[in-house]
Amino acid sequence: HPTSFNIPMHVTYSVVRDLSLTEDLLSDLKTLCEFYSGAVDRVRLREQWGEAITYMDKIKVRTLFS
Repeated sequence: HPTSFNIPMHVTYSVVRDLSLTEDLLSDLKTLCEFYSGAVDRVRLREQWGEAITYMDKIKVRTLFS
C-alpha cells in the first residue's frame, strides 16, 4: 500500500542491464540514499550479521539461491 513505509515486503523482479544512467535517475537515486540514510531502523550492510558474515554477504548468498 502506498501509504505504508518501512515495512518489509516480498518483491519479484528481473534484472536488465542498461549501461546508460540518466542525470534524472542519478538524482533520484541520490535523493533516496539521502532520505533513508538517516533512518533509525536502517540496516548497516557492513556490520556483522553473524559470527563470520556481514549483512551484505548474507544478502548476496540469499540472492544466489533465490
